[in-house]
Amino acid sequence: MGLVENYVEELNDIIVSIDKLFKNDKYRKHEAKELIEEFEGCIFKLSYECRNKDTLKMYQLKLQQYKDKMQKDELLSTSSSSKTSTLHTGPGYGSEHQLYVDKMQNAVNTQKKSIQMLKECHSQLLDTQQMATQTLIKMKEQTEQMKAMDKKLDVIDGHLDQSDKIIKQMNKRWF
Repeated sequence: MGLVENYVEELNDIIVSIDKLFKNDKYRKHEAKELIEEFEGCIFKLSYECRNKDTLKMYQLKLQQYKDKMQKDELLSTSSSSKTSTLHTGPGYGSEHQLYVDKMQNAVNTQKKSIQMLKECHSQLLDTQQMATQTLIKMKEQTEQMKAMDKKLDVIDGHLDQSDKIIKQMNKRWF
């Protein structure tokens, strides 16, 4: 089994573990966070080994789904605990809570945009790296072709020198 297959197997095992955690309504957030971090690290390692971008993107999307679920659950738990506290404190606190929720939502949106931009940058970096590798391979091939042509030109130059000598010798005999 190759390195890529090992990473894929490990990622699939982590997916099963995370899915089991999320099935429980009261999952352990710290355990889910650790598994998601492990999942992200494994994807990072796979990105250096895997040439199949579709496979890599599938795992990256799965990772993003897990992160979004964690953020949503944290936001909901924060929001629900804040709502209960505002209900008990009386009037005047509702607008502060709404400001807090709006700020949190803006922060989440900003974070999502930042993550998307980072993903795009990472994708462009991988594309650039792949193009650089292809360019390097092509340049090596062309260098080999030029060396072969140089050798052939040396042979042709030698033949021309020899032909020139023969023609000069022939000219001396005729004239």
